[in-house]
Amino acid sequence: MRPLLSAFVVARDEAPRLGACLASLRGVDELVVVDHASTDATGEVALAAGARVERAHASCRMGALRARGHALGQGVWTLFLDADERLPEDGVARLRALLLRTPATVAAYRLPFRNRLGARWLRFGGYWPARRVRVYRTEGASWSQDARVHETLSPAPGRIADLDVLVVEHSTYRDLAHAREKLLRYAGAAAQQDFEAGRHPAWGRALVRVTWRCFRDLVLRGGLLMGPLGARLAALQVEATLHRERALATAWEKAERDT
Repeated sequence: MRPLLSAFVVARDEAPRLGACLASLRGVDELVVVDHASTDATGEVALAAGARVERAHASCRMGALRARGHALGQGVWTLFLDADERLPEDGVARLRALLLRTPATVAAYRLPFRNRLGARWLRFGGYWPARRVRVYRTEGASWSQDARVHETLSPAPGRIADLDVLVVEHSTYRDLAHAREKLLRYAGAAAQQDFEAGRHPAWGRALVRVTWRCFRDLVLRGGLLMGPLGARLAALQVEATLHRERALATAWEKAERDT
């Protein structure tokens, strides 16, 4: 008989935060950590938590890493988290009870995220509830394996439902410096992905996008209610968007020089 619930975490140099994440997953039938070429004690922390550890080469892309974690589980359902995320204390028990009575028409669940900067809960600006699919039927689902960032899960056919009673705690940023570093790193990876897909820089489109995003997050989603922090986070999003276009332009310039 197949187990009900498998879980996997992709982690790289996450020893300080991984323990809390894995502790919140106690009660799943299978637990896998895909260790993405860590140089710290990530693997040891995972083993101590009772997880199966699978090593992955540094060159593996995030989509392929997610696909690997997915493939290693045998459960009817799969749950996945990142190392800086955790379920509430009784989250797995509540989830298991729900899955046992889930109708066959439901293929996946979106969970709300309580995103934090340090100890501060980011309640506005699109950071709450920021629902994301984190639980899905294993059979029939697949991952976009070539994606460097923004990897896409394609669930099995069916309805994607919201599960608002199970809130994921997400230590998004340690501080503003970490927020900037993380956003620029993701923007650089996205630029490389754009280059590989043949997309050229589009500054006009980028400016329209950042203008709309600032209005949406600061006004429509209430980011201004966070005061200077909301404005600073919006400014970092603008910087990351423009950095993505600059990095893409640089990649094309280098390619032209090399031909």
